Amino acid sequence: MFRISNLYLSLVFLALFQFQGSAKAQTVDSLRLDSLITILTLEKDSSQTVDVYLSLADEYMRVTDYTIASTYTDLALDLAVKIGYKEGELRATLNMAHMYLAYYLDYTKSISFYDHALKLAEEIGNDEDYLSVYRGYSNLYSSVGNHSSALHFNEKAIEVAERIGDQEVVSELNAYAGSIYEESGDNAKAIECYEKVESIEDANNYMGTSNAAYTVIAHLYYLKGDFKRSIKLYRTAIKRFERLQEFRWVSYTHSEIAGVLIEDGQMELAEKHALKGLEIAELYDLNKERGDNYKMLANVYKAKGNTEKYQKYQKAYEEFTDSVMVKLEDRVAVQQSVSLPPSSGVSFKTLINLAIILFFVIIAVFLSGLKFSRG
Repeated sequence: MFRISNLYLSLVFLALFQFQGSAKAQTVDSLRLDSLITILTLEKDSSQTVDVYLSLADEYMRVTDYTIASTYTDLALDLAVKIGYKEGELRATLNMAHMYLAYYLDYTKSISFYDHALKLAEEIGNDEDYLSVYRGYSNLYSSVGNHSSALHFNEKAIEVAERIGDQEVVSELNAYAGSIYEESGDNAKAIECYEKVESIEDANNYMGTSNAAYTVIAHLYYLKGDFKRSIKLYRTAIKRFERLQEFRWVSYTHSEIAGVLIEDGQMELAEKHALKGLEIAELYDLNKERGDNYKMLANVYKAKGNTEKYQKYQKAYEEFTDSVMVKLEDRVAVQQSVSLPPSSGVSFKTLINLAIILFFVIIAVFLSGLKFSRG
């Protein structure tokens, strides 16, 4: 069965962080960089210097240059600790946690930064800080295959978002929970979560709706078996993303609609959408979406009996997954080293099975449009 992409599970909800790359053929804002660097020449070892370092890191993350972003984040973190600037230390610590989780794929370092971020959040006492930390923990646990713990921390995040009245984030978190339930095979729970997303968006007349919500609601109707409505909603989403020049989302959504069309037996249209999605992924060098569309094209040509093209795209898909695969034993080692809440209840055997599903996780660019609590 075609299901919501497990890379979507990891990617879409990492976008809640400060990373803002959106595959809009972005370039560094030279004027902004010049102004920030000018401030650095005037400020010495102050909280403003930390903020400028973090702004520079944000700018390079926006254009997906994580090497330079890491350098500026390191500078911010070192200086924030030196001068006792807790808020700046927290922001820099979260940046490092997110990058080690999503870009460097180093779960051990990521969890150490999240643990420190939680301690800082407790010192500062800001709900939005807790929200960012809980969401980070949740994504980390889903990345190592522990769905129970991912849901545990996601629920804690929902409680905070509801307390501060941020319905957009509540919507995003329910979508995330639905994705996790679906990955673990509980479609009934997934539908329940996705229906909450639709209800929230309906109540708010789709004002401030995230990109994720549009695709989640389209996927909801796929799960309900209403392929016609699902396809219509995906097409509406594509038009929105094209208008916003959110090309990563355009490419991703082409692969999703192709999956629905395959199940509906509309192979010609599925082929058209997957080819278009791949074209966009190639144009903007979107690795994850390239893989999504390779997979759909392989499925299309297999169904059409075109062995040559099936083998071509299946090989491309396998090479893609091989290039981003993280060793399962590394994930299990991290999973065992991380303190779990009492309710986790995940057996080692179950962990292995779930981690296999989540074998390939990579971030080339973080999606835009979701909130970061301190950005």
